[in-house]
Amino acid sequence: MVELIELLGNLNEGIDRHGLRLETPTHFDIGVRIRAVPRLTAADRTRIRRKIDVGAHFIVTSPVYRPEALEPLLDVIDGDVPVVATLHALGSAAEANLLRHELAPDCIPDRLLHRLERAADGAAQEGGNIAVEMAAEIATATQGLLLSRSDRPDLVSRVKNVLPRPVVNSQ
Repeated sequence: MVELIELLGNLNEGIDRHGLRLETPTHFDIGVRIRAVPRLTAADRTRIRRKIDVGAHFIVTSPVYRPEALEPLLDVIDGDVPVVATLHALGSAAEANLLRHELAPDCIPDRLLHRLERAADGAAQEGGNIAVEMAAEIATATQGLLLSRSDRPDLVSRVKNVLPRPVVNSQ
């Protein structure tokens, strides 16, 4: 991944992969996906810094289910690039359990899992409630939010309503 970022950065500078000058530099916006987890290892921190140092222009996080998961990442980047936090409205407790194994066990707190379990048939609605709460909590810490369940217009509207700044429509 770092090599691809570096290649794109060089192309933007007008240099190809062989070190030869391009007739015209490219203008790629270089983004990287980084896991938002409550604890980063020293190797994670080094890898994130390296991606920024070789040319990443912005970061898109994995889904955020607890605000404190952003803190280590924000500390590492120190304002050098914008961060777009991903929100994903969980549809069920089973989905939450699956994601706990795919992301990291402490990415989805037990209290959220219990809320989804208690909601039973209303788990998708409760997952939407959780996404709206998370949007309100993390919006000011990031430069943007990406809602992965934009197929639910009601949820998009609810998230927009809790944002502390004007929303720019992409359409």
